[in-house]
Amino acid sequence: MSRSTSRPLRLVLASLVAGAALFVVSTPALANGLSLIFPDPASPNGHNIYDLYVWITYPAAVVFIGVEATLLIIIFRFRRKHPAQVGASWHGSTALEITWTVIPTLLIAVIAFLAFQELQRDFSVEAANNHPDLNVAVRGEQFSWSYTYDQGFTVKNQMVVPVGKMVHLTFDSTDVIHSWWVPALNGKTDAVPGYTNQSWIKVDPGVLGSCSGNDRHRDQATGGCVFHGECAELCGAGHYSMQIDVLAVSQQEFDAWTKKQQTPPATPKPSPSPSPSASPSAGPSPSPSAKPSP
Repeated sequence: MSRSTSRPLRLVLASLVAGAALFVVSTPALANGLSLIFPDPASPNGHNIYDLYVWITYPAAVVFIGVEATLLIIIFRFRRKHPAQVGASWHGSTALEITWTVIPTLLIAVIAFLAFQELQRDFSVEAANNHPDLNVAVRGEQFSWSYTYDQGFTVKNQMVVPVGKMVHLTFDSTDVIHSWWVPALNGKTDAVPGYTNQSWIKVDPGVLGSCSGNDRHRDQATGGCVFHGECAELCGAGHYSMQIDVLAVSQQEFDAWTKKQQTPPATPKPSPSPSPSASPSAGPSPSPSAKPSP
């Protein structure tokens, strides 16, 4: 086998080995329910974003593979065979230049149209306020999240919602810009100081029966499903700690949780102070008897 022939063969073998290694490494993640594109959606707007990613990613993958395959063909087929060889000269092709300008423009226009449609359908104020069953105000601060419910209480770190209910979310911040993102439930929504953004989620009741994946886990205490997310905006040194947990539970569990949050903590009664022990009554001290003067 000549040296010129073995070089392309080695490249092909190296590509196959790299692809096989990537498949082996990604197999455990796929077995745990992790999608290579996006986590399995569990809310209508999360599902619509997933569909949008599919519409964009698959054609983009076809274009990428086509471009790379054409590049490899050109490299190997038209490579210089010997040092004295002079490559062919190209002086331009109007038809080719129009083609590679029009096709990408059309692709970008289609992507922009689909993305704009999704923004108007699921990320408008009207969509967020479409007959909500529950309102939750989300506030970001360095470096934690708080959730205020319209029942009049606030919790930190974990938001609890009932499945199958339209939950209207508002977002703001006390310091810098944060971004609330739970990929399976909704798109990124910024929490901006002095400005209120709005979004919504409606968790699929099916997650109570099937809660598996790298982005979620079963809550043993309630039987609910905890979805994991994180702040998607670099917000300072503690940005990594701004994790997000959304616990989706049944309506019965949510009502019990709400009642517990609304019940004021019992104020411990002060322990009675011990009564002072009665000191023995001191009798009058005897005055020294006066001796009669002689």
